[in-house]
Order: sequence, then C-alpha cells, then structure tokens
Amino acid sequence: RKSFDRLVTERIFRPCGMKRSTFSSDRAINPFSGALSTSADMLKFLEMLLNKGMAGSKKVLAAESVAEMQKIQTGNARVAFVPAQAQGYQYGLGNWASGSGEFMNPALSGGWAVINVSKNLGVVVIGEMKGKEDLKEPYLQIIRSAE
Repeated sequence: RKSFDRLVTERIFRPCGMKRSTFSSDRAINPFSGALSTSADMLKFLEMLLNKGMAGSKKVLAAESVAEMQKIQTGNARVAFVPAQAQGYQYGLGNWASGSGEFMNPALSGGWAVINVSKNLGVVVIGEMKGKEDLKEPYLQIIRSAE
C-alpha cells in the first residue's frame, strides 16, 4: 500500500519531470491544501494537461481523464466558497473552469495557474494575491491576448 504522496510522485510528478513537487510538508502529507511545487514544475504539469495527458512520449493521464477534469462538475449547485481569483468560474475536478476553455487553480498561499486551451497556453502567476483580487482581470487579459 502506497501513500498518496508516493503514488502521485510515481504516477504524475516523475513522468512529468517535476523534481521539486510534493504533497508532504514538515508536518504530514496533506492533499487538501495542494502540492508544494515550483513554477517550473507547475509549468510541466500544465504542459501535460495541454497535451491531453502526455508528458513528452509518456502517457501520464488518459485524454478522457483530462477532459473530465476540465468539465464543470457542479451543474446548478450552489458552491459555498469560491476563491476571489476564481469568481465567475465554476468547479471542475481540481480546478475552476470558465466553460469556454479557460481553467485556473488559485493556490491557497497566493499564486495561481491558468490554462487557456484555445491559445494552447499555460501560465503560472507567482505572488501574493490576497487583497489584490483586482489584478485578476489584467492578468487574464494578458493571457487571452497572447499570440
């Protein structure tokens, strides 16, 4: 029987080349609060998602699993908490979805990751966002206008 962190390391982090990512902290393994990672590792993860589960020639996730992650999962249900950066989005699986090919995952500690499928673009925004929610739209406009 493998721990959550070991399973994710073997099946996702290692095949994606994510050498500095973990779900372990000094205290315990904690999947709830998200992975501890670097921007370089997060970009590798976003690239794998943009490539429909492929990391180079390695199949990390089935394309159907990636598609399911990016579907809005809540329907008309009321969501009790939506992070400020995800206002206007609905919950997918492990991310917030716009319904038009844009997905984000705001971190509890500040930064956030964004994927724009139509642009084939993944971006990691690093920085404290708490109290700076007004920066969301300028960042999204930069991402949406990328060529």
